[in-house]
Amino acid sequence: LANAVRYTQHGGVLLGVRRVGGALRIEVHDTGPGIAESQQVAIFEEFRRGEGAAGQGLGLGLAIADRIARLLDAPLQLRSRANTHPNGTVFSLTLASIVPSQLDTTPAASAGLEGLRVLIVDNDSNALAALRAVLENWHCSVDAVVNGDDAQALLAVGTDHALWLFDYHLDDGDTGVALQARLAERFGAHPTLILSADDSGEVRRVALDHGLGLLPKPVKALALKSMLRRLLTARTA
Repeated sequence: LANAVRYTQHGGVLLGVRRVGGALRIEVHDTGPGIAESQQVAIFEEFRRGEGAAGQGLGLGLAIADRIARLLDAPLQLRSRANTHPNGTVFSLTLASIVPSQLDTTPAASAGLEGLRVLIVDNDSNALAALRAVLENWHCSVDAVVNGDDAQALLAVGTDHALWLFDYHLDDGDTGVALQARLAERFGAHPTLILSADDSGEVRRVALDHGLGLLPKPVKALALKSMLRRLLTARTA
């Protein structure tokens, strides 16, 4: 796709998927200069680029792509026309189709989580809404707030939660770990999971030092489900 954009000066680039029997073929079409038939094998060799190829490059991209495609048993194919009208090239990759998993939507998938009340704190409204939607799909009761003051206000009126899910980096220099410590001191400790897009070792160290679980963002549903079940099991053990 990057090559199609690089070499297409006029016309356009099309990315599409076709059904081919029991498989799917991903295709990238372009209206670039095309690749001469004499070059259509050579361009897949290491350190070889098409004749007249513009810009810098080592000639490794297609060689690597072809090797990976072979390892995945997903044939990479090429069709191209040069020095004719219209010019253009089509690269395609054929993949086997599979039956989609229903793990995240079946009732059994949320077993053990139904009815649980969960508190989420995240200063990113989009992340907050997305996580809330996932938990509500598992039939959890969710309170979602953007800062520690709102979380404290909820708990102060007697709202109890089975689980706390806090983003690490909150507004005004606050962190999910610090918030957990404040709330635990006032309202008692609750199973807590810290979420963070910061993959630095410092975040992991701080979470582990406080005995808290940590998941990277964006959160993967299956990983989240597994961590929540582990927290619940540890609570009842």
